[in-house]
Amino acid sequence: MMARLRRWHQGLEGRAMIRFVIMGLLFVAAWFLVTRAIQFARTRQIDWTGVAFMVGFVVVALYLRHKTGIG
Repeated sequence: MMARLRRWHQGLEGRAMIRFVIMGLLFVAAWFLVTRAIQFARTRQIDWTGVAFMVGFVVVALYLRHKTGIG
C-alpha cells in the first residue's frame, strides 16, 4: 500500500514540474511579445485616437454584457 502511495506521489511531483516548465515558457513568450510590441510602437506612427476608440468600444461592450447579460 505504501509503495503504491509513494509512486502516486512521485507522479504528482513530475506533473507539477512539467506544469512549472510550461508556465515558465509561456511567461517568457509573453514577455518577448510585450517587448516586441513596445519596440514596434516606438518606431511607428500610430493613430492613438483610433486605438483608444477601439479599446473603449471593447470596454463598453464588456460592461454592457456584464450589466445586461445580453451579447
